[in-house]
Amino acid sequence: MPIEKEGVVYSAGKKCFVAANDGATGATWWKYWIGPTHATTVTPIDRSHVLASSLDGVVLFIEGDPATRIREESSDALPQTSRLFPPYPNPFNSSVSITYTLSSRQPVAVTIYNVRGEEVYSSPARDQAAGEHHFTWQGVDRSGRAVPSGIYYLRLQGSDLVQTVKLALVK
Repeated sequence: MPIEKEGVVYSAGKKCFVAANDGATGATWWKYWIGPTHATTVTPIDRSHVLASSLDGVVLFIEGDPATRIREESSDALPQTSRLFPPYPNPFNSSVSITYTLSSRQPVAVTIYNVRGEEVYSSPARDQAAGEHHFTWQGVDRSGRAVPSGIYYLRLQGSDLVQTVKLALVK
């Protein structure tokens, strides 16, 4: 956790806010909502500017508001772009969690393929509102039977998002 010589503490974590706090009083100077990710590094440039990086490779330049000394970003704010975040945990044993955001209401379908390209699991396209969504795959096929250890590919498809990620099931 970086601490400036003036005692300002910068911190970040899971479901991620980056915050600048007064080291002496604990008062929050400003905080910034990054999104459903995990910030791993926070580097202060000065009292109002910070670089933050996340596990999914995103690096953000964050600017606090010196006029109000606090900048609140609502966690209810709608995302500007649709995005699929890295699955967690991966590799996984019994289940894997998928988080994604949608910039607008749209039908979304999830399909999982094995390494031979055969469809193992699919969910019908469902209309979903803009915002953050979660999907958990229990490592089963369409019939509810457990699939063997191996590499699988999850494809998330919406109106403005088609993305595939690799999953490793290890039993």
